[in-house]
Amino acid sequence: IQRPIIVANVSYSIPGPVNDTSSKQVIPMITQRAEQELLVLAHKSGCNAVLGMSFSVTTSSATSPGKGVFTLAMVAAYGTPCLPYQRI
Repeated sequence: IQRPIIVANVSYSIPGPVNDTSSKQVIPMITQRAEQELLVLAHKSGCNAVLGMSFSVTTSSATSPGKGVFTLAMVAAYGTPCLPYQRI
């Protein structure tokens, strides 16, 4: 039994411009958080699994007055929550 697709979005602000070191540290952490949030959403809808789980990762640098340069890292996780098939 499947339910409508669910989405979990997690973002994290990193001081400074985009660089490999900060991305390598932050992206895995927020990807794991997005996955956990997706599983919580599935559980709340009465499901015990998420099929076709996918992730979209985006980083963007910007300059903010008074804050200087910062990078926003974003992860969107999505998939189809479902229950095992049960014969009646």
